[in-house]
Amino acid sequence: MRFRVELTRRARAEVDAIHDWLAARSPEGAKRWYDRFADLVRVLGDTPEMFSTAPESGDLTAIRQAIFKTRKGRRYRASSS
Repeated sequence: MRFRVELTRRARAEVDAIHDWLAARSPEGAKRWYDRFADLVRVLGDTPEMFSTAPESGDLTAIRQAIFKTRKGRRYRASSS
């Protein structure tokens, strides 16, 4: 069963800001980062159960989180409910 992963306005703004910051330094790096993030969102929508429960997840709502790292070790997180 496929789930829909929706980015909040804040998350979309953060993704755009990260992409813009990276693109100013390395357009190719920005593309790789964005592609990696988009892949993560797709996997999160396809198989959320393979990811851990987010710390803010409550008893009634399961919020899953997915974390990925860049080659330089910088960590990014996406979550879904």
